[in-house]
Amino acid sequence: MKRIWPFIIALFALAALCGCANEQYASFEEAVRAGKTLEDGIRIDGIDVSNMELTRARRLINENNQLRAKSIRYDIKLSGKAETVYASELGVSFNTDDVLLQAANLPKRSIFTSAERELATTPSAKLNSIEKGIWDAANRLKKAPVEAEVKLAPDGSLAISADEMGYEVDTKTLASRIAELVPACASASIDAPTKLISAQYTVEQAKNDTQLIAEFTTEFKGSVYGKPNRVFNIVKAAGLVNNGVVEPGDIYSINAALGPRNEENGWKVAAGIKDGAYVQEYGGGVCQVSTTLYNALLMADMHIVERHHHSWPLGYVDIGRDATISTGGPDLRFENTSGARLFIIAEADSQQKKVTVRLYGRPLKDGVTIGISSCKLKTLDNLGTEVMEDPSLSPGEQKVVRKSRQGSVAATYKTYYSADGEVLGKEEITRDTYHSIKGLVMISPSANATLAQDGMPDDAKENNAE
Repeated sequence: MKRIWPFIIALFALAALCGCANEQYASFEEAVRAGKTLEDGIRIDGIDVSNMELTRARRLINENNQLRAKSIRYDIKLSGKAETVYASELGVSFNTDDVLLQAANLPKRSIFTSAERELATTPSAKLNSIEKGIWDAANRLKKAPVEAEVKLAPDGSLAISADEMGYEVDTKTLASRIAELVPACASASIDAPTKLISAQYTVEQAKNDTQLIAEFTTEFKGSVYGKPNRVFNIVKAAGLVNNGVVEPGDIYSINAALGPRNEENGWKVAAGIKDGAYVQEYGGGVCQVSTTLYNALLMADMHIVERHHHSWPLGYVDIGRDATISTGGPDLRFENTSGARLFIIAEADSQQKKVTVRLYGRPLKDGVTIGISSCKLKTLDNLGTEVMEDPSLSPGEQKVVRKSRQGSVAATYKTYYSADGEVLGKEEITRDTYHSIKGLVMISPSANATLAQDGMPDDAKENNAE
């Protein structure tokens, strides 16, 4: 018996030294179903979970890890700016269940030691969750590129401001760097990786889009077109059209640009055409500006939305190439189809008696240019002059109400030229019919009903002064 006791004591000592073996579990869920309680002396992330049920231990550890995630910060720096994101915003998770399973499979603590067994959870995060979490911060660090800009000065000059590169955070690369830092469970400062952003509109593009693409001039010399009030209206109209900017796709109306032609708006009375006859009206002469603009627009290949010809051809432009306008009536409207801004520069020189319209913008492709031509296709019948009595006229007095004008049909063409001057094609763009106008002369009842042309007042023989 005395020889057995040493053997028994050795067995107890071995058992105490090694601890008693526990049942091993394949998963956390299996251990929970088995009602496993953690052994004594186990700490996870510094939390004493001795003798706890697994679900309670998990709740405590998860609450602690939520606090840890909120305290871990990543300071993202870029060009002197910084944005902070926290691990809790990046979809960070901890391997809590795996560590608890490891704790559940630990043997009982030996009776010869009171040392506690320390375990720790490790955080991790998926790249797409991190990238989503840093998106707002990265967007705030972004510097948009500066686009080149064209500014039109009051004197009609065009100035181009320089474009500048921008940059943005490379979120994929940054997410990978943060993913490498997450397991350390510590705050960190990170220099953000970047990607350059080019300006969408550069100085070179702006230079291309501010070329002189069309220019047209008409003259208002002579006793008819150069009358002071008419010249005043032309200069005023050109000033209102000048420095016009038409965005791509927008429709421009010259009536809208000029506003109502009346005394309140500062217009003067000059000769115009109404119902086939001359009348004195506010703004007479502005049609010369609209006509000059119209020809420049044709040369720039703009889409003409609305245009009307006069009652008869004019003396300051070839037949078929005029554009009449009237307050509340006919208008000249066009659409900017060039794909870039269009700048309208209009200048009326009262000394040289010329009005010029220049269009700056994006030229036609491959250096193509346009020439405008027109011709009379047909002369219409002369309707003669009707003579009517007017008792209000003094004996022998006569009054020309409307001059007889023989009508015509005219066609206007665009001819397209290559950069080398080769004709690429020609197309008819308008066909105008200037209807014959029957003259009307009022005479006193005692006057001879036959009226000779030489007997007409001088103003009835002039061309249209509009």
